[in-house]
Amino acid sequence: NPFAAAYARVMGDSRLVCSTTDAAIRAVAAGSTVYMYNFDIPVPATVSPVLGASHGAELTSVFGTSPAFTEEAKAASEMIQRYWTNFAKTGNPNGGDDLEWPARTASSDVRINLAFESTIVDDFRAAECEFWRAGYARQFPAP
Repeated sequence: NPFAAAYARVMGDSRLVCSTTDAAIRAVAAGSTVYMYNFDIPVPATVSPVLGASHGAELTSVFGTSPAFTEEAKAASEMIQRYWTNFAKTGNPNGGDDLEWPARTASSDVRINLAFESTIVDDFRAAECEFWRAGYARQFPAP
């Protein structure tokens, strides 16, 4: 259903993707180091037949608890666990031979796309978030 897909995208952008981006921009401006990610590994149909890669779907990869792991998903989960463990230990997710996860800066909208073959993504949903951030700015003016 194209209407349901459009509604899901609007809700996802306005309530999750772009609000998180807005919070990251504000955190970087305040001097914090920010590492952003997009989780792009669909949840197996045995777990959720309709959601795909949705909010919170990464938790089974973080904790290695998916009941439907394939070898590819298991390898991705182990990589994600290394990132989270490094971050918990040092405040930086990087270490070892995994793809370097760049920190967001005031001048770069960059994040890792966690997938079976992870990549670095620039300007994730930037046009959509520019629209939503105008509303956030009215609700939460900069200090």
